[in-house]
Amino acid sequence: MEIRSVDVHDDEQLRAWYDVYRACALDERDYPTAWTWPETVAAFRRPDKGNRRDAVVGEQSGGTVAASILVYPLLDNTHAVYAETAVLAQWRRRGIGTAMVDDIVQRSRTAGRRTVIAEVVYPFDAAEDHPFRAFARRLGFVEALSDVHRILDLPVDDPSDRPVAGPGHAPSPGLPDRHLAGPLSRRVPRGLR
Repeated sequence: MEIRSVDVHDDEQLRAWYDVYRACALDERDYPTAWTWPETVAAFRRPDKGNRRDAVVGEQSGGTVAASILVYPLLDNTHAVYAETAVLAQWRRRGIGTAMVDDIVQRSRTAGRRTVIAEVVYPFDAAEDHPFRAFARRLGFVEALSDVHRILDLPVDDPSDRPVAGPGHAPSPGLPDRHLAGPLSRRVPRGLR
């Protein structure tokens, strides 16, 4: 397998990256939140003072089978890189994902970053041994933050009839219950003007 950087100004190269990214983002997710093609073009091609983004592909048998994105913060958290990698379902369990993550780690080290922050997406009710979670742990990643992607069907007939967290998904213990008491102020706090 060949792993290489994408020339993000080359439509054909970026589209090959995007097609793998999008296919994987839609795979096994009830409500995926994949970037659109125009969002992808903008994210990689527009100047951004806060972050540098790199797209990387893994190619096998003449086609693109894996895609990674590395986001290097430039103003804060400059010790870290945010990264994601994805492998087409039919190419998984062949060492491609491991090679892509090894590449992410090497690129991060070369850039002087000492922390890789990655996201693993899996169903809420997935077991501890879900393949994506097991993969990340096997490569030495530790779970540091969990998030739940909640969906509220619209329109809402009566908001008071809807549970805040959903059936079986109680709010986290120890976190205060917050409610909006009135309209938000448009005034900019002193010191932030």
